[in-house]
Amino acid sequence: MESAQSELADTAKRLEQCERTMAQLETDIQRSGRRLEQELEPAHRSAQEQLQQLRETLLVEAQEQAHRMERMGALGNRMESLALEIKRRQLRLADLGEALTHGRREVARLEAEHPSLSRSAGDVSVVDAEEITRAQQQLARLSSENQSLGRRINRRALSLFEKSEQEYQDLMNKKRIIENDKQKIYAAIRGLDEKKRLALEATWHRVNQDLSAIFSTLLPGADARLDRLAGSQSMLDGLELRVAMGNTWKDSLAELSGGQRSLVALSLVLAMLKFKPAPMYILDEIDAALDLSHTQNVGQVIRRSFRDSQFIIVSLKPALFEHANVVFRTKLVQGASTVTRAALSQRDQAPTSPSLLRVSNATDRATTRSKVLVCRAPTAAHDDTMPEEEDTKATQAPSPALVR
Repeated sequence: MESAQSELADTAKRLEQCERTMAQLETDIQRSGRRLEQELEPAHRSAQEQLQQLRETLLVEAQEQAHRMERMGALGNRMESLALEIKRRQLRLADLGEALTHGRREVARLEAEHPSLSRSAGDVSVVDAEEITRAQQQLARLSSENQSLGRRINRRALSLFEKSEQEYQDLMNKKRIIENDKQKIYAAIRGLDEKKRLALEATWHRVNQDLSAIFSTLLPGADARLDRLAGSQSMLDGLELRVAMGNTWKDSLAELSGGQRSLVALSLVLAMLKFKPAPMYILDEIDAALDLSHTQNVGQVIRRSFRDSQFIIVSLKPALFEHANVVFRTKLVQGASTVTRAALSQRDQAPTSPSLLRVSNATDRATTRSKVLVCRAPTAAHDDTMPEEEDTKATQAPSPALVR
């Protein structure tokens, strides 16, 4: 027991000694770290300064390099211009040499023809000699300058310049051709626009004239026309339909009744059809919102204004039957529609029209049957006199009809 306690005491002493040693080592490490930082700080500061100086040096060199490149570009342009100037002066010297040779020949000829001029020949030769000397000196100077610049200038600059100039001329010629074609196209467009405007105005005036005539026939004492939009100078911006009752022009079609609006719409449609008629028209209950007098007027307008066209009209009102040339009646027999061609009564039959095909439909309340009346233009082989009734199946009807 005593030995164990002794060993435990020894172990505690050794542990305490180790802790003191570790504390001493930590202190030494911290002291060494501070000393190293103090020793390395000047070196770090020096390295930072050197790096900053190096950056500044590189920036200065980059600026100088850019400046040198600019100067080289300017010198290149200057050399090209000097090369062109040298060529022009060489051509000038060649012209002067030819002129000098020609002048000497002319002087010799004049001296031979006029001996009295020989006394002034010395002065002429002196002047010519001085001019030749100056020209030779200028040629030598330009040649020397050309040789000094020859190592720095681009000899291909002149050929490139001539090629670029030729390309420029070609492009300018193409541009002129394109501009001429452009002007021709614009002229053609203006011509077509003018033709379109004239055609539209002619159509407008013609439709307006027919619209007024048809509407005044359908509704006596009234008038209708197509006007330009308010504030517009061109009909291409749009047209508005205006209606007058008596001498008062309505501000809006909303002021009209349903029947009046139907007559306006029908008048406009018939006016446009009259401008460019077709061989046949099919109308379905156009008189649904009209009274008997207006329905009678519709039949008169169609009969008088469309003598070269045929109409198939489905109607429920007898007032329109009076203007029919042929009348068909439809009825339902055992689930199948049948078409009956019926003759108009002597009282209802209207005068023969040379160009109408009209179908009317009416309801027979007693037998719940409907009638389809067809009016068509009579021909040499057709007579308006028809049998009283002739029943056929709808699939075997001899004339076109609209079955309802």
